[in-house]
Amino acid sequence: MKKFIILFILLFLTSCAPRRNEIKEIPIKINPNGLDVSDSSITTLNLDDYLLRDDVFYCDLRYYSWVLKDGYIPGFTFVPYYNFISARSGINAFFRQEKKEGINEGDIGSYRPLYQESIYVLNSLFPKDKKIFLISQSGLESYYMGALLTQFGYDSSKIYNVGGVSVSTNFPAYVKVGNNFVKGNNTIPSDVNGSLFEVDFTKLDITLIEE
Repeated sequence: MKKFIILFILLFLTSCAPRRNEIKEIPIKINPNGLDVSDSSITTLNLDDYLLRDDVFYCDLRYYSWVLKDGYIPGFTFVPYYNFISARSGINAFFRQEKKEGINEGDIGSYRPLYQESIYVLNSLFPKDKKIFLISQSGLESYYMGALLTQFGYDSSKIYNVGGVSVSTNFPAYVKVGNNFVKGNNTIPSDVNGSLFEVDFTKLDITLIEE
């Protein structure tokens, strides 16, 4: 009887204890249509509470060299914004951001696809059925990426500008790796570009639309 009472008490206490692994609901953005850090309810201050979820696509927009030198956040996919997703000139990216009449460069409406496959690549990398958390070096690239996605059919209320790595004073999820990332060498390994993408770009017939 004594053992039964002890077991009952333990079961009761266990059922009343808070669930430490309970998944928190992602809060609605402060400004659903906004793309600035100030519009996002997820920032570097509370990112730890919303990591490694199946309903979120986590994207790090920095150069690989910055990731290897400064560190990374677990669960984030590396998709460099500059000179891969978008560029201000040349044809070494899938989109070009341009200043147009009444539209500032980098805002919604300022992006032009450079290749027939540009939209396909965008949709292959960024899922539309998940929330998207964007981080970058300063937070500006996250704004640009959010604007580009919104221009080509993504729901801005699902795009969260988490902020910039270099300007954050409190980044609890940030993992410092420095020179220990690749055998004491913080340069980019020769095979890093191919291994970090989920899309096989070698099968695409890339055709420049216009210069």
